[in-house]
Amino acid sequence: MGAEEQGTTKSGLDRLASVNLNLLVPLLALLEERSVTKAAERVGLSQPAMSHALTRMRRLLGDDLVVRHGSGVTLTPHALELVGPLRSALQQTARLVNFPVFDPATDRRIITVAMTTSTAFVVGPRLTRLVGERAPHATLRLRTITVPTETTFTE
Repeated sequence: MGAEEQGTTKSGLDRLASVNLNLLVPLLALLEERSVTKAAERVGLSQPAMSHALTRMRRLLGDDLVVRHGSGVTLTPHALELVGPLRSALQQTARLVNFPVFDPATDRRIITVAMTTSTAFVVGPRLTRLVGERAPHATLRLRTITVPTETTFTE
């Protein structure tokens, strides 16, 4: 076994393929918010979807993670240990992905907005002025439609 292969096996990275890493962001939100409902809102999930994710996280980690206590929840000792390392890992991952910062003042994209003719008549001039002021290098295309179809939003 080569050094690189051995490092992967010993570090557990080879097992990550079987783990749904999409659970980590909701997990951190849950641990920080200490509320399934607030965590769901924070990450853009419905409350039932967050509850389902919690069930999967519990199964994955072999721990209850949170225990109902009055109107809120209390973190288990294992969950408390996870907060710092999980936050650090996700912050590092965000830096690794390096999402570009959107700056309307310098952005040069084409923005297409589809709307009915009457809406374009009412909203169009103000929208055009706002985009011109705040995103002077962007191009605004107003597309008028009578009946929206699926292709209206995919073209």
